[in-house]
Amino acid sequence: MPWSIPTFSEIKAFLGLTYQMGISCKLSTKLYLRYLYFSDHVKFNEPRQGEQNFDSLYQIKPVVNHLNNKFGLEYIPKRNVTIDKYMVPFKGRTLLKQYIPSKPHKWGVKVWMLDDSDNSYTQYIDVFPGRTVRTEGSLASSVVKNCIERANIAGQGYHVDTDNFFTSPTLYLDLWENYETATCGTVCTRRAGLPKNIMCKKPVNISVRGDLQFRQKGAL
Repeated sequence: MPWSIPTFSEIKAFLGLTYQMGISCKLSTKLYLRYLYFSDHVKFNEPRQGEQNFDSLYQIKPVVNHLNNKFGLEYIPKRNVTIDKYMVPFKGRTLLKQYIPSKPHKWGVKVWMLDDSDNSYTQYIDVFPGRTVRTEGSLASSVVKNCIERANIAGQGYHVDTDNFFTSPTLYLDLWENYETATCGTVCTRRAGLPKNIMCKKPVNISVRGDLQFRQKGAL
C-alpha cells in the first residue's frame, strides 16, 4: 500500500478519537480503533535549532491554532475564568519536554490554558515552547497577557483567577488599567510588592488560624 496524504475528514477522525480516549478509558489501546499515521519528520524549509527565527512548535502550531479557533466558536465562557499550567505526560524525544518534580507527571509537555472556572471548558491553549523563545518581562506576566489577548476577553467583564506562579501586584495592576480585567489569586510570600507584615510566617495581629486581614493600595 503506497503512502498517501491524509484527508481533512481523516484528521478530524483522528483528533476526535484522541479526544474520546481521554473520556472513555480502556484497559488497552488494542480496544480502540487503529490510529492514522499523523506525521513524519519531513524537513521543511523551516529554520533549524540554533538558527534565527527557529520555532520549536512549527509542526504542531496549525493544529493548536485550529483548536483555539474552534474553542471560541463553540462556547462562550462564564464570568469567572482560570489561567493555569498543565503537564501533558510524555517521555519521548522532543525539545518541548519539561521536567517538573512537583507535578504528578514529572516529565511531559507544559501547556498554558484559559478555562471556564465553572465547568473547566478550555477557551484557549498555548504550548510552552521551552527556553527557545525570549519574552518581554517575566514569563508569568507574558503568559497571562497572551491568554487574555488571544482568548479575546479583555474589557469584556471577565474575572481571571490565577495561582501563585502568576500572581503579582504589578501584573494585576497592569491588567486592571490596560486590559480592563479584574483578577484574583493565591500569592507567594516572597513576591515583591506585597505588604511584608502579613506575608511573613507570623503575620501581625493574627492570633487564630483562619483569621482574615485585608490590605488595599490604589486599585489593588
